[in-house]
Amino acid sequence: MKPNTIYDPRWKLFGLADKEYFLPSELTSLYTNYPDFDDIWNMYKEFLKVKKELQEPYAEEKSVLEQEKSRKEEELSSLQQKLQNIETVLNSLDTGDPLSLAVKTLLEDSKKETEQKILILQQEISDLSSQIQELSTKIEAVTQRYNELYVNLGNRIAEIGGTWEG
Repeated sequence: MKPNTIYDPRWKLFGLADKEYFLPSELTSLYTNYPDFDDIWNMYKEFLKVKKELQEPYAEEKSVLEQEKSRKEEELSSLQQKLQNIETVLNSLDTGDPLSLAVKTLLEDSKKETEQKILILQQEISDLSSQIQELSTKIEAVTQRYNELYVNLGNRIAEIGGTWEG
């Protein structure tokens, strides 16, 4: 560092200067030549924030939720088949004899239990679907914001004669 200089690497980052240390008068001149620089810098910081958010494990989390939903849908299908089988047997029972009546009572209990499990699974699947949709919306919004910032930032830097590699 040279005496009486100010370290500011931002100007070099955008190709507006070939150094990172400036005399106060040089910085004043840069700010005069590029009056929108602080706005561009703030846009760049926003871009970095969104870029970091884009790298969050949203897609992985969504995939895990989708797998869980698929597993629960298979379980639901199995329970629905079980319920259908119980109803078929119930409809074919002759309730005239005591053994059939006892079987019917057991099957009706099993039917109620299965119906309750189905309701619980349907709610869990609905909750998972909502979570998946929220993540999809978030991924889409972050991706869209990233793309907008990328283009806008590149355009703003180009407008002032700078360069940027994104």
